[in-house]
Amino acid sequence: MQTKRKVAVFLTALALGAVASSALAAWPEFLGGYNQETNETRRTGKGSR
Repeated sequence: MQTKRKVAVFLTALALGAVASSALAAWPEFLGGYNQETNETRRTGKGSR
């Protein structure tokens, strides 16, 4: 019982960490014209970064 709880807590923390890191990675793109940026990246092969 205790082990299952620890595993559940660990998996939850892992999922939250993944969501947080992806949100942080995507944040600048949302701030700076997300659609325009991605279209430009697809067309030229490189973005502003």
